[in-house]
Amino acid sequence: MALIDALMCWVVFIQTGAQVVYSKYAGTEVEFNGTKHLILKDDDIVGILETDEIKDLKPLNDRVLIKVFPLLIPVFGSLGRE
Repeated sequence: MALIDALMCWVVFIQTGAQVVYSKYAGTEVEFNGTKHLILKDDDIVGILETDEIKDLKPLNDRVLIKVFPLLIPVFGSLGRE
């Protein structure tokens, strides 16, 4: 990403053919010359994959990649109630 001082906005540079991870319901699907395409806003792009490994995802903007582990022990009760 690069900051353009005159416009005070972030510009995202993504190479042609790059693998991107984007929000589930993001984008507009269009068909051009018999090929389907997805047009995305830069804010809908979560990150860029440089390899086939999710651990190599480079998150964009203020996003982070976290791994969620399954709960190993049961939890009883709920917050605010006894």
